[in-house]
Amino acid sequence: MTITVSMIGKNEEDNLHRCLKSVKPIADLIVYADTGSTDSSISIAKSYGCVIRRIEFKDFAQARNTAKSDVPGDWILQIDGDEMLCNPQNIYKYCESTDYEAYLFHQEHLILGGNSSAIGMRLFRNRPHYKYVGCIHEMPENMITVCEDKAIAPFALIEDMCFAHFGCIDEKMRRSKVTDRNLELLIKDLSVNPYRTYNKYLAIRDLLNIYKWRTEAVGYHCKEGSVEHKILSAIITTYNDFRGVWLDRHLGLARDTINVAQSLLSQQNLLYVKERVDLRHFLRLGMT
Repeated sequence: MTITVSMIGKNEEDNLHRCLKSVKPIADLIVYADTGSTDSSISIAKSYGCVIRRIEFKDFAQARNTAKSDVPGDWILQIDGDEMLCNPQNIYKYCESTDYEAYLFHQEHLILGGNSSAIGMRLFRNRPHYKYVGCIHEMPENMITVCEDKAIAPFALIEDMCFAHFGCIDEKMRRSKVTDRNLELLIKDLSVNPYRTYNKYLAIRDLLNIYKWRTEAVGYHCKEGSVEHKILSAIITTYNDFRGVWLDRHLGLARDTINVAQSLLSQQNLLYVKERVDLRHFLRLGMT
C-alpha cells in the first residue's frame, strides 16, 4: 500500500514548509506541480524530495489532472500548499481497508474572528478513470460511470483527520481570492461544464456573497427592482430550477443559501421576481 501526494501551487513559500512537513512522513512520493512561482517555492519543494512538474495553469481540473497523470502509488492524496494535514498517522487504516474507493475530509478554514468548515474528496485510489472535473472547486469523478452522478463510490467521511486551511485567514484575503480568481473560473465552468449541477450551487452561494458585499454599507438592504434585488431573485430562480436534480450533498447547502435570500427579501417586503437568469452576468458583478 503506497500513497502519492499530489499538489499544485504557486508562490507558496510562506506556507510550503508547514504543508510538506505534515505529509512527508506518510508519503511514498510527493509530486509538486508548480504553475509559475517567482518565489522560492520550487526550491523548498526540492528540499523535501518532491518530484517537480512545471505546468501551465488553465483551470483547477486541468492542473490537478496534469499533476497526477502517470504517477505511481495505490492512493492519491490531494493537498494544497496553504494547507496542512492534521493527524496524518491515522491515514494508514483507511488505505488498508478494502471497503472504499475514496474518502472525504473536513477542510477547516482558519479565519480570524471565527472558523468555517467544508468537506471534500481528498483521498482516492489511483485509477486512470478517476479524473478531476470543474474549473473551480473541482472534484475527482469516475469518468466511466454512465449515470449523471459520477462521484467515486463507495466513499466514506473521515472524522479523525482534517486539512487546516490557512489561505483565507482574514476576510480581505478571502474576498481577494474570490473576486480575482474564483469568480472568473466559475463563470468559465458554467460554460465548459453546463450540465454540472454543483457549479449551479457554487453560483448561488457566490451570488449571496456578492449581494452582501454590495449592500453591507446599507445594512444589507436593497431597493425594489435594483440589481441587488435581481441577485436575490436569481438565487431563488436557480434553486427552483435545479433542486430536483441536485444530490443530497448539494441540496442541503443550496437550501441554506436560498433561506438567507428569501429572508432578506421578506425583511424588506420585497417580492421575488422570476425572470430568465444568466448566472454568468450576475457573477461578473462581483468582479467589478
